[in-house]
Amino acid sequence: MVNTHSFLKLCKRTTAGLLSMLLAAMAIPKIPADASANGFYVSGTSIKDANGKDFVVRGVNIAHAWYSSYTSTSIKGAADNGANTVRVVVANGNKWSKTSNSELKDIVSTCKDNDLVCILEVHDATGSDNAYDLNAAVNYWIENKDVLQGNEKYVILNIANEWYGSWNGSSWAEGNKTAVKNIRNAGIDNMIMKTLFYKFIAIHS
Repeated sequence: MVNTHSFLKLCKRTTAGLLSMLLAAMAIPKIPADASANGFYVSGTSIKDANGKDFVVRGVNIAHAWYSSYTSTSIKGAADNGANTVRVVVANGNKWSKTSNSELKDIVSTCKDNDLVCILEVHDATGSDNAYDLNAAVNYWIENKDVLQGNEKYVILNIANEWYGSWNGSSWAEGNKTAVKNIRNAGIDNMIMKTLFYKFIAIHS
């Protein structure tokens, strides 16, 4: 998991650009126009909220997958200290104990209660070059899509944290292209945030 400073830099400098590449240049199906009004969307290089206002992420990572007993307190603490977003680490069961559907719902509910946008990410695929690990993350979100659907205004989906550990941008892009298509085909319309591949993040942290 990247540190807070790197996370903020990543979101401010690369999220919109990566989303634009993944949703436009790579010809990935975009969120339907009528869905944009119900959640976050990209306009040029800017992220807009459901009200059409510019949105800049300001927040921290919360390691729910390993320290679940502190999640609620951490979310409240982030809100009390001026955050507008928390990025919550969860697990699909491949490496760490699987985060349950009820846990995901509690996380989202706590974020909403504290007026925070919730970025959810599966951490099990971190640094892996194996498409199986990315697909496992995709399948996890499809399995739990009831947590995401209806919460497009409040939840941004980071499908898998820092998938791909080698210097191979084309493989990273192709893997993520397929992942996003499968997420969209499952009826999940939340904004998707893609982190860069693991080695880039490690060097630039």
